[in-house]
Amino acid sequence: MKYEQISESEETLLQNDGHGVTRSARRDSQTKLFGLSVLFNALLIITLAAIVAERQFGEASSDNNWLRQTSHYSPLWGSDLEKKLVKVDKLFDGSLFETANPSIYRNGLSPTEDVDRAWQELEWIRTFPITANDVRGIGKDPELAVKFPPEYGLGDDAYVAQLDIFHQLHCLNLLRHIAWGEFDRDGVTAKRPYSDLHWIHVTHCTELIRENLVCGANLDVITFNWKETQDLPFADFNVNKKCSNIEVLMEWQEKNTIVAERARNFTRPAGAKQVPISDEYFRIFGIEKVDLHAGEAHEHSFKDAQ
Repeated sequence: MKYEQISESEETLLQNDGHGVTRSARRDSQTKLFGLSVLFNALLIITLAAIVAERQFGEASSDNNWLRQTSHYSPLWGSDLEKKLVKVDKLFDGSLFETANPSIYRNGLSPTEDVDRAWQELEWIRTFPITANDVRGIGKDPELAVKFPPEYGLGDDAYVAQLDIFHQLHCLNLLRHIAWGEFDRDGVTAKRPYSDLHWIHVTHCTELIRENLVCGANLDVITFNWKETQDLPFADFNVNKKCSNIEVLMEWQEKNTIVAERARNFTRPAGAKQVPISDEYFRIFGIEKVDLHAGEAHEHSFKDAQ
C-alpha cells in the first residue's frame, strides 16, 4: 500500500480539527478552574480569620473606634459598654475664676463637704471579673493575677480587674487633698499666707486635669497580684498603654513656636475687643469695677497676688 506524504500545510490543518480544539480548551478550562480554586480558598481563609477576630475582639462601631485606637487591649471590647461609650463634643470649663454654674468637683475659696463627697463618689473604685485569656490579652500572666475566691460564685476563671480611669481620678483627688491640706479645714485661715488667687489657681488646675482625664477615659483595665507582706490583693499599676509621643510634640514646639521671651511680651492694642473678666478679679485686688470700655480700669497682673 502506498502512503501519501502529508505536507506541512496539511499537518497544520489536521492539528486544528475538532479534537485538537477540544483538548486545548480543556487545558485552558483546567487552568482557569485551578486559579479560581486558589482565589476562592484565599478568600475563605481571609473570611474565617475575620470571623475569628470579630469573635475574639468584638465589633466596634464607627462611633467608638477611638476606644481600640487608644487601648492596648481591653476585655470590655465587644461589650455593651463599648457600644455606649461614644465620643461627644463638649466645651471645657477652663475658666480661672468660678463661673455662674461651677462644676460640682470644684472648690471655691475653701474646702467644702459637698465637693469632697462628689470626688469620693467619682474615685470610688469597683472590681469586676475577667478571664485568663483577658489577662493574657492585656499582657499579664494569669499565674500571677489574683482570682476571685470560690465563695463569690464566679467560677474558676474569674480574675480581679478594675477600670484604670477611676484609679487615675483617685490619684488626682489625692493631690487635691494635699494641695488643700495647707488650708485649715475650718474654712477661715490658711496654714500658710496664700492669697485667694492661689486657691483659685489650685481649683482651676485640678478641675482642668479632671476634665481631661474624664474626656479621654477609655477601657484600659488593671489586674491584681499577691504582693509580699500584703494580705489583700495589690493592684498592678504597670498598665500597657497606647500613648502619644510627647517628645515629638516637644520637638515641634521647640522648632515652631515663638521664643518664651516674646511669647506674650506685648500689650493690648488700642480698640481691641475685650472679654469681660470675673468680678472676683476686682474683689481680689481691692479695686472698684468700672467701665472697661472707657479705659478707666486699674489693671493688675495676676502675678501680683501669687
